[in-house]
Amino acid sequence: MGSQTQTGLLLILGSIVSIIGWMVFYPASPSDSIAEQAAKLLADPDMGQVGVLMGFGGMIALFMGLINIGRSMSTGGGKGGSYAGVATILLMALIAVMLIGTGLELGTTEATSPAGAATLMGVANAIYSGFEIAFGLAMISLGIGIVLDKNFNIIIPALAIISGATFGLSGFVDVDPMSMIGWMGFNLTAIVMGGLTLKSKS
Repeated sequence: MGSQTQTGLLLILGSIVSIIGWMVFYPASPSDSIAEQAAKLLADPDMGQVGVLMGFGGMIALFMGLINIGRSMSTGGGKGGSYAGVATILLMALIAVMLIGTGLELGTTEATSPAGAATLMGVANAIYSGFEIAFGLAMISLGIGIVLDKNFNIIIPALAIISGATFGLSGFVDVDPMSMIGWMGFNLTAIVMGGLTLKSKS
């Protein structure tokens, strides 16, 4: 399998798997309190584990696809290489955050008491506190790099920058729809980018 094919599939399938995991299987909602999230994961551990594994697994695959793109841009010597390099570093760090989050949330589903589950969920949410900001910066940097390199249709960097700004602002502004809008915009960006990457290979 060529690198472009691999990157395209990681972007498309990772996004789809992640959306299904979080929206279909994961029993809790980001708007719930920590105690409510923990209680819902404890009440339905099987669905919770499937949701966590699909949600984070899909996101990690998706981020790997973006890292492939960022790395090829940063080593390609183009004008956008330095911005793509920043995005690559941030995305690699966020994968580590997601791996830790996966362990904590799986631990929540198997906790022996509601108090223990709430503690684990509290730690997970504390780790996620800077996720939106770092992720938003990564998408904005990648979008700027693509604009400078002109290696994708202009709609891709526009979507990346808008979704990155929206998602990043959700780390500062406590408005429930903002994070969801940014997240869905990001997934749309990834799917379109993956489709264009596969098309360029054919």
